[in-house]
Amino acid sequence: MLRSRVLTPGFKLFGGITVLSLIGAFLFALGNNIANTDQGLIDSVVGPLTLGWKGGVGSHLGYTVLVGTAVASGVLAGLLQAFRDADSESQAEVTHVEARPLTAVPHGASYAPLAAALAGVGLLIGLAASTPLALASLFVLIMVALVWTTRAWANRLSDDDAANTARYEQLMEPWRIPVVSIVAIAIVVLGVSRLLLAVSKTGSVIVFSLIAVVFFVGAALVASRPRISRSALSLAIIVAVLIVLGSAIAGLVVGQREFPPHHGSGESHSSIGVVADPPAVSNGASA
Repeated sequence: MLRSRVLTPGFKLFGGITVLSLIGAFLFALGNNIANTDQGLIDSVVGPLTLGWKGGVGSHLGYTVLVGTAVASGVLAGLLQAFRDADSESQAEVTHVEARPLTAVPHGASYAPLAAALAGVGLLIGLAASTPLALASLFVLIMVALVWTTRAWANRLSDDDAANTARYEQLMEPWRIPVVSIVAIAIVVLGVSRLLLAVSKTGSVIVFSLIAVVFFVGAALVASRPRISRSALSLAIIVAVLIVLGSAIAGLVVGQREFPPHHGSGESHSSIGVVADPPAVSNGASA
């Protein structure tokens, strides 16, 4: 199927990234050059087109990052086009081998892209307002990339889907459940806490009670339906993640409520009441 296409999907993806990066580098350098009144219009345009050979490029850091992204994605696009997105017949042709490797075309839905997108949203929110949320989202993003890469590797081990799945589960199962559980608890705590700190004291009690009831009912429904479909379970998880992210955004927009200051002006509190400090004893003789 891939051999019937002139340009493979992988080439189109990274080729598009290459073009966008080059356009972004040109516009970035042009904007910096226009802001610099010491440089003429021709040099401002020619400089970005010649990689700074016949003119300036403005900020070297930003221009270098964009051009470097274009070069890296361009190389990947060329490799994917040469190997036809890992098509077995094309690999045998490029590597000059007679027998092509036995591989199976991956099938089924993958939720790694959606999980990566949600983690990216959480990372942006965390960078804007909450460092713990940013760190948790970054950790999730790294884990999703690792799982996604391992799954792609396992899918092309052989042409036996069952053996590929067994190999993948053998590598991932020992640590997937504990890591996912810890990260899920951390994200729920960080996300919901922003909302609880934004509402009033009475409102936080009500919100926390509603969240507890929702989680309890959801867990009871999942436990009562052991043969629940994977799609329904994935949809429930996605809805829960969106609710948590929405709670975090709402709490950050409203802001944290004001807490009354704790006065510690020398008063010692006891279980009976407030006892004032004893008066200071003067060293001099009484009159």
